[in-house]
Amino acid sequence: MSARPSDRFIPWYFVLFFGFLSVVFGSFAYIAHTTHPGVVTEQAYEKGLQYNALIAQADAQARLGWSSSIAVARAAAGGSRLSFSLRDAKGNPVAGMSVNAVVARPSRQALDFRVALAEQSPGVYAADIHPPVAGLWEMQVAATGAQGSYQAVKRMELEHE
Repeated sequence: MSARPSDRFIPWYFVLFFGFLSVVFGSFAYIAHTTHPGVVTEQAYEKGLQYNALIAQADAQARLGWSSSIAVARAAAGGSRLSFSLRDAKGNPVAGMSVNAVVARPSRQALDFRVALAEQSPGVYAADIHPPVAGLWEMQVAATGAQGSYQAVKRMELEHE
């Protein structure tokens, strides 16, 4: 029995198959390399050692009985206005605190930025923010003062200018 004319293409089928796999795997490697920095937590070991201190801080915050709210609205001058209000256990405003926020992008740490919030009225702190891109952002607000320390986190959608 003699070879058919189409049999001469069989070696090329193997070459095409492995060439196709190389292209697919190369695409996967490119996507993996360009979309995620690879670091889930900076200084994970040191943060793990501080875990008990974080639990103690959370317990101290719970004992204060304070409540807060975080809101973002369109600013008159463009961008967004981040507002943070803080009330004690009796519902009175907590004034005189030093309030800072980290505006973090859950999907890309390189876009994170910090902002100091100024007291607008007793217990209400605000600052204008200008997110570089629209989408989901996490507001991590920390307030410290003579009365105690308080932290709050809220995720929300922000618009780009």
